[in-house]
Amino acid sequence: MAANAGYLQAVKVATSDTGYATLELCTDAPLALARDMADTTAYGSMGRTRTATLLKFSGSFDFCYDNGATNQGLVRTALSAGSDLWIEILPDGTHGAKCCCKIESIDYKAPVDGVVKCSAKFVENGAWATV
Repeated sequence: MAANAGYLQAVKVATSDTGYATLELCTDAPLALARDMADTTAYGSMGRTRTATLLKFSGSFDFCYDNGATNQGLVRTALSAGSDLWIEILPDGTHGAKCCCKIESIDYKAPVDGVVKCSAKFVENGAWATV
């Protein structure tokens, strides 16, 4: 069955691989699950060959800023302290992927007459798993 993207989507965060809590006011969460490829072409070959190597888990999530939101605070702390943050991205609200991550950046967009919007970028700090 096709997932109805955006309606049930959930981003959950935690300081360990237990006790995940929903990120408040999340508006979007694109996720890239991928694998590095190593070139294993033999000398003199007429075509390339590749070997799949390490898995990659990276992406971003957008949210409306709320200074009092506990789980948004976990994201800001992970960036400022350089600490690990466990992230689950669940496109249909139930199934997706999770990984121990590092927050690479948080971008703030603050229009003078609107809601402050944020975008946090993350990269894996270990192997990802399906949920």
